[in-house]
Amino acid sequence: MAHKQLVPGIMQLYVDIEFKGSHTQFYDKFNIRYYITILMKYLWSIPSYKKSIHHQSNNQQLFLRFINMLLNDSIYLLDESLSKLVEIREFQQISENPSQWSALTEEQRKEKTEGNSRNERMVKSFMQLANETVNMLHYLSSELVTPFMREEMVERLASMLDYFLAQLAGPRSIHLKVKQPERYNFDPRKLLSDLVDIYINFGVSQIFVE
Repeated sequence: MAHKQLVPGIMQLYVDIEFKGSHTQFYDKFNIRYYITILMKYLWSIPSYKKSIHHQSNNQQLFLRFINMLLNDSIYLLDESLSKLVEIREFQQISENPSQWSALTEEQRKEKTEGNSRNERMVKSFMQLANETVNMLHYLSSELVTPFMREEMVERLASMLDYFLAQLAGPRSIHLKVKQPERYNFDPRKLLSDLVDIYINFGVSQIFVE
């Protein structure tokens, strides 16, 4: 019974939390979804539950909504995290340059320091979940390609991969080079490797290639 009910129940929760309705809903959903991704990763390692995930991929209504939310989270969390890493790098450069830092007023230094602390807290949290959502796309795409190739999904998926590959490997990647990136749960090599693997996994489909 658990094999039949647990996986669809978890996927439904991942979707339904989007509409929780509390005033802290937006951030609450990410905390809850983080633990869902951890549980899903564990279930994927158990053959009977992996089989259930495969079975649910044929449930067009639920699985489509699930992977749509998964894509939404991946795009938002990665975009926010990378943009804040750019700001953290800028702060590190200014604060470590004596002439630039001393040229600021005490109020400006306080404002920048507080803003950087907020950015660091947000990136640590968002990047942690972003890593897990990308990881889920990574292992799902290794065996489940067809569900992602629906017309309403494939273009968004390709655009997402193109955009973040450019961010991590293109000319602008220099702006992501912060000191001690591990403090922010940021491993650009691992993230880039996962995204490339996802690209390759979906590349077996002519629909994706076109």
